[in-house]
Amino acid sequence: MKNMKVKLFSKILVLLMVINLNAAGQTQDLVYIAKWFGNNSSAFSFSFDDGLKSHYNNVRPILNQFNFKGTFYLLPPYLTETEPTIWRYGTWQMFQTLAYEGHEIGSHTLNHFYLTGLTVGDTSTVNTIMYELFQSKKIIEQRVANKKCLTLAYPFADHNATVDSVAKLFYESARAVGIDANNFNLNENDFFSLKSYSVHFSLPRNTMDDDLDELYSFMDWTETSIDNGQWAIMMVHDVVPFSELGDLVAQGIYEPISTEWFTDYCSWLKNKSDSSKVWVATISDVTKYLRERQSANIDLISVTDSVIVFNITDNLSNEIYNLPLTCLIKVPENWNAVYISQNNLADTLFVFETDSGKFVQANITPDKGFVLLRSIIISSADLVFNVPSEFILRQNYPNPFNPSTKIEYVIPIGLKNIVTLKVYDMLGNEIATLVNEFKEPGRYEAEFNLEQLPGTKPASGIYFYRIQSGNFNQTRKMILLR
Repeated sequence: MKNMKVKLFSKILVLLMVINLNAAGQTQDLVYIAKWFGNNSSAFSFSFDDGLKSHYNNVRPILNQFNFKGTFYLLPPYLTETEPTIWRYGTWQMFQTLAYEGHEIGSHTLNHFYLTGLTVGDTSTVNTIMYELFQSKKIIEQRVANKKCLTLAYPFADHNATVDSVAKLFYESARAVGIDANNFNLNENDFFSLKSYSVHFSLPRNTMDDDLDELYSFMDWTETSIDNGQWAIMMVHDVVPFSELGDLVAQGIYEPISTEWFTDYCSWLKNKSDSSKVWVATISDVTKYLRERQSANIDLISVTDSVIVFNITDNLSNEIYNLPLTCLIKVPENWNAVYISQNNLADTLFVFETDSGKFVQANITPDKGFVLLRSIIISSADLVFNVPSEFILRQNYPNPFNPSTKIEYVIPIGLKNIVTLKVYDMLGNEIATLVNEFKEPGRYEAEFNLEQLPGTKPASGIYFYRIQSGNFNQTRKMILLR
């Protein structure tokens, strides 16, 4: 369970007044399970096909910059141990690194055959559906340690009822194509025909401006899925710098995307994510959440003026289905703060108000034991509960930026000192001092705004911001695009 990341209790009241409108399931009007994790309005997944070098070299840094996790669908026979690689394909080490960083590794079968043209066969007979689906999963799980291969992308999005029936033996969901986003409730057949959308670019593509129509169109498509509370899935192949795009277009490579285009889209999506409009997660995590929510059974054990006890269970494998469900729990009107515990994990939550009464929001894992809530009194000195025990300097946002960007940092409990936060250019010249004062423990945000700088404004390029307090210092990189 995790505290809602808010700076002030008043912000909870402002941001979550409409929380009850997003609830998907309820038990006696007391415990609701949100449609999407974190009670976001919708969900979104990035998916990348074929296991290409560009996924590691170009996609990885962009996703990590925005703290997004993607799903990468591999063709195991085409990955090599080291460079040189086979054509545009990557190495196993590349995708092992991606998995280590929290991205999902899924299967695109072994040989990218049209599956509907194969016989069912068995797991040991080559060129059959069973062999393609089972062996690819087996190899991925052998090569990517401690990670299960849970989802499949049909090659050419080619599948039928027979292919789906085999996929259900080995995977939890499978991605196909479709212009519409996926609904928040799915039946078993829906899980094995997930709709994804690939951006189709018009020629010519001689300048970055030539691709702007497709960028705005895809943003509109995503916005529609957000408004409808749906799960949108993006299908991507190559992502390269715009300077390399022309060569891929000339070779007839399927709908390559420029890193500049992809960065702009991720920056736009990050803004939606930060405002709780969309949960950006891997296909396997969204699959887990939907299946758990749809299978959840809530059992109220005890409800009094001072204590609430309930249990959430499902009929799913705990080895795979271990993602917490976001629950909105209605509490008595005289509660203002709540102690909550489940399976030796405890947290303290503030109550927020809606038109339907008072609630707390908590992430509860099914089949992990009883959930206990009790009312507590929080003093002003206890409000630091949400402050971590170590320094944190977060990545600026937006990044790239123009003309301003924000930098969040955290001063840990137990430390009171002078804090400096400065911006430098590539040569180490100081550009600006954003903070230079005594700070109490807490969360802070500083703004770097070019419009407020005296004299000649900095040119486009890479800059660094550095925080220092006592013996602690940390530096991060940011990009100015003018």
